[in-house]
Amino acid sequence: MRKPWRLFAILTVFLLIAAACGDDDDAGTTTAAPTDDTSAQATTTVAPAEVPGLKEPGKLILVTTGNFPPFTLINEDTGDNEGYSIDIGREVAERLGLELELPTVDFVAELQGLADGLYDIADSGIWPNQDRQDAGFVFTRPMTSTGIVAQVRAEDAGTQGLADMTDKNVGGIQGSSQEAYVVNCVEEFGCASYTGFAGAAEALTALRQGRVDMLSQDTLVAGFAAVTFDDLAVAGPTVLAHPLSMTFREGNEALRDAIDPVLDAMIADGALAEIQKKWFGTCIPVPDDINSPEPYTTLPAGCEDDDAGSAAPAEVPGLKEPGKLILVTTGNFPPFTLINADTGDNEGYSIDIGREVAERLGLELELPTVDFVAELQGLADGLY
Repeated sequence: MRKPWRLFAILTVFLLIAAACGDDDDAGTTTAAPTDDTSAQATTTVAPAEVPGLKEPGKLILVTTGNFPPFTLINEDTGDNEGYSIDIGREVAERLGLELELPTVDFVAELQGLADGLYDIADSGIWPNQDRQDAGFVFTRPMTSTGIVAQVRAEDAGTQGLADMTDKNVGGIQGSSQEAYVVNCVEEFGCASYTGFAGAAEALTALRQGRVDMLSQDTLVAGFAAVTFDDLAVAGPTVLAHPLSMTFREGNEALRDAIDPVLDAMIADGALAEIQKKWFGTCIPVPDDINSPEPYTTLPAGCEDDDAGSAAPAEVPGLKEPGKLILVTTGNFPPFTLINADTGDNEGYSIDIGREVAERLGLELELPTVDFVAELQGLADGLY
């Protein structure tokens, strides 16, 4: 059962704040300088014959899994491939005057087929990490940023996620960066087992059926699943914040170099912001290049009124009191929550995250404190 869509924006804001916490206390969010829409698009539209590096002249072949929502997913009603990556590919193809073809394969075959020259671009939310760069893949400038987090069943939402895999059966998507983080979890983290799955659908089914205890997931994919299914949640810290880019085979820098200016224009003219809002419910920071260090603070143009997830208080569902976020803690679990002996204020890691979430959502923050048993019981009773 799908939960309210706005919750995805709220969850996305929370997860991305958590990923960035501790990186740079003074880092603020900036927005890319806007440009005139018409002129930006005009400077990136070329005759199809002028686009180099295509497998077939006049056609852009963008391969995805069709199984990594919200980046790529098959619409059950129409059979169409949809998602964030698909909309970006469609906009790029249109601006370059190209026909767009959208084959789907599993993720391992996606990168192998790209390397073998079967496709022009692979784009199922791919991290341009050093291993992939060393393997010879070529990447565009980033189009968004994300992290890695544990996907769990709803009853395990309060667990430590990837911070405690002891005796857990862990899963991930074969060939993914999320799999690389946990594939050796038996030896490295004391997990009971690791199982790789062909795609997100197979992995989520295994989790919901109890065949694994948690999945190592892309942060945005995990958030999308958590608001799509009532029995799923995210847990624990978000780790390894990183950019995502379109991917090309080795030696096809010419096509990459033809597409990069189009992506720059989309960032500057508001097109990317609209695609982000459509699929994530909010704007996501876009790193300047594939090797940019954290934190990521630059938003695409068109996010001025959406500042990384801000919303009118009236739009935030599920609050006990309209316009107010009531975050209960013990005040007695440093460094997550502690009472400042000098000021009497509740401070800590959890408090700072809650304060940032409330600020971005335009809410007043209230911070009651009780003991831990009463904290969970009061939450269950609807007091917070």
